[in-house]
Amino acid sequence: MQSGTQPPARPGGSDIPESSPRTSSRRPLVQSAQIRNWLARPIAKIVLTVLVVMVVSAGGFFLVHSLQRHGLPDDIPLPDHSNFFRSDQASINDPTLGAFTKQKWGFTVSGTTLEQIDTFYRSQLPSNGWLHVEGGTSTVLSADKGGNPLVKGLFIGARPLPYNGDITLIIELHLPTS
Repeated sequence: MQSGTQPPARPGGSDIPESSPRTSSRRPLVQSAQIRNWLARPIAKIVLTVLVVMVVSAGGFFLVHSLQRHGLPDDIPLPDHSNFFRSDQASINDPTLGAFTKQKWGFTVSGTTLEQIDTFYRSQLPSNGWLHVEGGTSTVLSADKGGNPLVKGLFIGARPLPYNGDITLIIELHLPTS
């Protein structure tokens, strides 16, 4: 050390005295050193990591799930690679069928065929509680829930897009209003 040079009051060059008075009269519930010591433990890191992953995964799943479906009820399955493109709703008063609300969703489905769409819905609709899954072709299916009187009616139409081979999927749900 050179002569005439004062050593710092504390190691690290700080000249703040070690026993400086606290600026607040309230004592914190947990000292930051206690928190650092707890976080340094491997089990704490595992617990925090698991909690963060659970919160992010659950929130992300429900957010993505609801955004991808655009209001389509959960009991109507969607094939993989479905991309939403439109939806609408109308109130219908038919002399034969009575009053009902018609909800419609449109999706494009890539990497599949009409036959695969048909097979998908014929296998998935019954496991979601839909009855009388019928259709004369691979492009139109109908199903219902609730029996008599009809609680829900479902119509699914599909056709290939001429420019890229994707399938246009139209899902129409009829809900009686009376």
